[in-house]
Amino acid sequence: MTDRQLTIDLFSDKVGQTWTMNEPEAPPIELTLIEVEPLRNYAKLAREPFSLLFTTRGDFVLPQRIYGLRHATLGAMELFLVPIGREGDVTTYQSLFN
Repeated sequence: MTDRQLTIDLFSDKVGQTWTMNEPEAPPIELTLIEVEPLRNYAKLAREPFSLLFTTRGDFVLPQRIYGLRHATLGAMELFLVPIGREGDVTTYQSLFN
């Protein structure tokens, strides 16, 4: 999957689906894709910019960095996740593609 260009079309029909963190020496953590949003293409890039929002449940917040994730259909990929909010035991993370 990492050889393919990640586009909004790959993710747009995956809202509500789960990714599993695939990190060595760490327990699996499930992330749910809750939003796929196009962004303005100010730089007129070939790939339209977009944003992904994921949530996790638990008493933890993952630090901002690149994580190995696995999806049942898309397979393994690496995404840079940034925590952007927390409400109760739900943390929201964003991944941007320019």
